[in-house]
Amino acid sequence: RKRQAKHISLSSYPFGKYGFPVFEALNEAYPGLKVLNRSPPIYLVHDFLTPAQCDALIKTAEPGLVRSQTSSTANIKNNVTRSRTSSGMWLQNGPQVARIALKLRPLFLRQMQPESPQVTRYHEGEFYVPHMDAGDHMR
Repeated sequence: RKRQAKHISLSSYPFGKYGFPVFEALNEAYPGLKVLNRSPPIYLVHDFLTPAQCDALIKTAEPGLVRSQTSSTANIKNNVTRSRTSSGMWLQNGPQVARIALKLRPLFLRQMQPESPQVTRYHEGEFYVPHMDAGDHMR
């Protein structure tokens, strides 16, 4: 008997120059990593940060939290969007960010420069609608 291939639509994912979805390959032997889904790839890293490290990041971020932007509102004076209602901020380089970067390095299979960590706060009822960073507007 022939085995039927399961068809999975990847039409909503960003694609590289060869037409394959673009996902960063992870080291699946990383301590605490659990594969939740293969397509699309979804991973969970148990205890990546300690509760004390999370509290320190939150304390650092709270004074700088502002209404979250999307790429379509980043250059607009009044950047309120109905698709994203959270507040957030990008953490600047410093000891906290350096420690996170050191923990990330062995998680990825190739050398990379991750973007600075972002802290985002969602109050009850706030949301960010499903989206693609590349977006349909770029096609």
